[in-house]
Amino acid sequence: MRDRLAEHFGAEQVFLDQDSIPPGGRYPDELRKGLADADVLLAVIHEGWAAERDGDGVRRLSREDDWVRMEIETALRTDKTVIPLVLAGARPPTADELPDALREFALKNAFFLSPLDSEQWVPRQEALIVKLESHVARSWEPYPPSEPDRSPVSGRWLAVGTALAAVVVTGLAWVAAGDARSKPWPALVSIGAMSFGLLLVLTLCVPLRGAFNRFEYWLHGVSERTRLLLTSGPLIVFFLLVLAVASNLWTGEVEPGVVLFAVVFAFALFRMAMHIVQADARERERWNQWPARLPRRVPRRLLRRTLARLEERAAGWTNPLTREQRDKANVELMEIEKALDRLREKTERSRLRWLTEDMPGPFGTYMVWITANTVLTLAWPVGAVTLPRVAAALASPLVALATMETLYRHQLWLRRELQAEIEPRRAALATTVEELSSPVRTKLTQPSAGRDH
Repeated sequence: MRDRLAEHFGAEQVFLDQDSIPPGGRYPDELRKGLADADVLLAVIHEGWAAERDGDGVRRLSREDDWVRMEIETALRTDKTVIPLVLAGARPPTADELPDALREFALKNAFFLSPLDSEQWVPRQEALIVKLESHVARSWEPYPPSEPDRSPVSGRWLAVGTALAAVVVTGLAWVAAGDARSKPWPALVSIGAMSFGLLLVLTLCVPLRGAFNRFEYWLHGVSERTRLLLTSGPLIVFFLLVLAVASNLWTGEVEPGVVLFAVVFAFALFRMAMHIVQADARERERWNQWPARLPRRVPRRLLRRTLARLEERAAGWTNPLTREQRDKANVELMEIEKALDRLREKTERSRLRWLTEDMPGPFGTYMVWITANTVLTLAWPVGAVTLPRVAAALASPLVALATMETLYRHQLWLRRELQAEIEPRRAALATTVEELSSPVRTKLTQPSAGRDH
């Protein structure tokens, strides 16, 4: 029974006198400490337990210095949960069979075990574990989020900052456009750059988004070591390039510009190597420190990687799960479910909320850019306001609206695809945990450092 409880709750959670007392430990002190730390005391009742006598013929329970009596009496006095564990062939003691200090013990509801060679032995063991889980608290806490939970920028402050920047830029643009020697090329070039940005967004967010999403899904589904090996490909290219430049420099056949190029690539090589080392360290930390709370604003890569790690763990689990495995898996599944709920909420947001909450910086910058282009185009001293000038002035807001609409629809598509990908995988993991946890356990209790005694 002790072995099965230790397997389920953890060896450090179960105390059994001589097995749990270290060599050289002071027996009375260790027993008192074990009892003080315990949430539950299991008093094993064998046949003839209440009438058992010592070598002098004195009934053990009548001796005030008997350790079994002292432990039960202390547990009753300190309001511990005390369960008489009745072995096959025995019966719970009656109040008349117990000393006055232990009479309360006779009123405790007993749990009956089947014979060790009976087919009901294992089911009764599991039934006892279910009962104990409602009394024994877990001994761990979920770790805090591994990434900072950044709060969205206040819409009021974003509006104030954008308006002030737009006023300043408008004044500067008006002064620049009022110079008779100035030309309208800066505004046209700016509008052209904005249009090129729209073209790039359309290319990446329409025909290529499916390929990028599939690659990201596959990349975060493999093990972290495989992912690092794949992403280190550019490192090899950079290293070979720097090696080639270094060999040419040794022979004196290289230009200064090539040397500068090699230095830049060497710096990039160093930065990427540092990134790989840090990413590997973070992955090991997240593997060891689980389950971790997810931040409120969960990046796609973090949600995918959390699920992939849990799938990797579950692949090595056997039936039955320990309580720690099951509870930790359920906490992580709960965190993933909360992230999915927030993902569903985000798909229902308006365009303005999406811009101000997810893209406050680009949104404010784009508004200021539109203002500058419009002022530069309309205020240029080239005569009366003509249709081409009006069209040029309208180009910036139209291009900006098209860009933002494309990005908004792209984000909606990404979130819906992520939701459709994560939900069935999470449901499959929940089913696996439930099947490996048979019979069904009770709900999680509050954490403490208590143990079975």
